[in-house]
Amino acid sequence: MRAHRWTSGLLVVQVALTLVLLAGAGFMMRSFFVLYRLDLGFATPRLLTMQINLNDRKYPTAVERNAFARRLQERLAGIGALDAVTTASNFPLTGGWGLELSIDGHTDPNARRPIVTLVSVGASYFDTLGIRLLRGRGFTASDETSGRGGVIVNQRFADMYFKGEDPLGRQISVTEQAPNGIDLRSQTIIGVSTIVRQRDVQNIEPDPVVYVPYFSGANQGRNVAVIVRTPGGMTAAVPLIRQAVLELDADIPV
Repeated sequence: MRAHRWTSGLLVVQVALTLVLLAGAGFMMRSFFVLYRLDLGFATPRLLTMQINLNDRKYPTAVERNAFARRLQERLAGIGALDAVTTASNFPLTGGWGLELSIDGHTDPNARRPIVTLVSVGASYFDTLGIRLLRGRGFTASDETSGRGGVIVNQRFADMYFKGEDPLGRQISVTEQAPNGIDLRSQTIIGVSTIVRQRDVQNIEPDPVVYVPYFSGANQGRNVAVIVRTPGGMTAAVPLIRQAVLELDADIPV
């Protein structure tokens, strides 16, 4: 009798665990199909990404890190086997800096200041990823060196904070400490891009994003994100990229 009760108890536990596993598998498959159908906002075919970690002792300052990133970008851009090259602080879907901003026209002292995702990108970022600009213009080489103070926001940002208004020419400012000395005081919105998801891909609503020129201020740290679009298969492009990095610094792994 005791053995029968143990057997019955084990069967009940097994059935319960099976139901839990089936429910978990169903939820996982549902999440997979949601993500599979999700519009990420950029063209993924023939896109190759890499991340380079610069040694703090060898590249201790932002000036030295920026100089390396610029040399690498120029060298990769000179490789005919690559269609487009850009640098960035973060890849799409990998987040960015969540910063509190003060936005022109939103001066209510009792209102909670908006939190947006900040991403630093090269001048060819939007072309490399196939991201359309809906309004205004993209970054140029002069934006990265002149310090004129221009930023690009995504459509989600425009819908949230300038709904029914023209965001071009409006001012935004960081109201808290920005990472690594990036100066975001009195920045002018010069363009509006389509929505590219930087974080929270499982959320229905994407995050508002502010893009700043990569070389306009202090580099965002020792990690350099490089994005390359190839004309065909990526197998042939990988050794070319590795060789370009080794020629600049043989101690840096890709």
